Amino acid sequence: MRPDTPAPATADIAVVGAGVVGAAIAYETARRRPDLRVLLVDTHRPVIGATAYSAGILRRHHTFLPDAELADRSLSVYREMGDAAGYRPLGFLLLLPGEFVPRLERNLAASGTLRAASQVLGAAELRARYGALSVSDDEVGVLEHDGGYGAPATAAATFRERAVRAGARWMPGRRVDALERTGDRWRLHTNLGAVEADQVVLATGAATRGLGETAGIEIPLTPRRIGLVTVEPAGRAHDGLPVVIDDVTGTYFVPQPGGEVALGVRARPEDERVIPAAPLDGDEVGEAIARAARRVAAFGGCVVTGSQAASDGYTPDGRPLLGPVEGAPGLQLACGFSGGGFKSAPAVASLLAESLTSGVVPDLLRHYLPDRYHHGRECRGQDSYTHL
Repeated sequence: MRPDTPAPATADIAVVGAGVVGAAIAYETARRRPDLRVLLVDTHRPVIGATAYSAGILRRHHTFLPDAELADRSLSVYREMGDAAGYRPLGFLLLLPGEFVPRLERNLAASGTLRAASQVLGAAELRARYGALSVSDDEVGVLEHDGGYGAPATAAATFRERAVRAGARWMPGRRVDALERTGDRWRLHTNLGAVEADQVVLATGAATRGLGETAGIEIPLTPRRIGLVTVEPAGRAHDGLPVVIDDVTGTYFVPQPGGEVALGVRARPEDERVIPAAPLDGDEVGEAIARAARRVAAFGGCVVTGSQAASDGYTPDGRPLLGPVEGAPGLQLACGFSGGGFKSAPAVASLLAESLTSGVVPDLLRHYLPDRYHHGRECRGQDSYTHL
């Protein structure tokens, strides 16, 4: 080794990526096993990427029922964290066309978790409760009273601080460029020298596929841009609305403090594989406002106060890649959340920490193993809707 070459940092477990998922994994692992050397590595301080630009929607309702279990466990954690996760229980409302009522009924019947948390509202009830919503007679809503949204960057910072207090080491400013299997350990090649660890977790979002390629590992992940536009509607007719995912118009919106509203922006096909994400343009913003205004007229003619865009990793079935990588001993993934990592991060962290420290993959985690596509086990809901 040259005299000016830093000695490798060493660890039992290195978590790459200090967004909300990676930070939570580092915390859970260090908390369970304070005897282990746990490193949390990221290029940035503060963390950027999908965590920094997420809408932070918190909901249980999923058509793939293991997703609902992850979300329910995580919501319990966020409720306990309160302001430390930016938790705001505005309520969560899913709007569905009438043709999907039988599917909704089957999903609620199949999941005690969803059934206990959900209130089904018909069109008349929706209009009476939320006067600003334009609702067709055949549409229905599913309300979760303790749903809402949180602040992913705030939660990530909280988990990172808790990880350090639990004994983990936070190493910002280290850009991981490649990983390599050397003997029975992993070597991470970074801008500040090597990091060597017995086990590595890649919680690196859209960048995970590229890192896998450096070690000859194919990860079924496609980078895709996600975006939000923040608007200030005219008047206050939208006051009192919950967080809404609209399966009819294909949009979502999240009321913000002070009267602003964050609207979801659809990614264009040509935006796939773009890292870093390009800023939103006027056509995308206009389309997002137009779709939202079909549901809430007050959103039309609003003032645009900001926008943001980031890249996240999407999988073929829209569900995350979690747990050990087949044929790569000591390597585990926590990526591919397809725009929805925040709402399940605490539960995912608990499951990954169990896998890392015990060597046993928990049953719930087995649904999401990265090798599932090779074995015909895609995560698909039996009774899905148009967008969920």
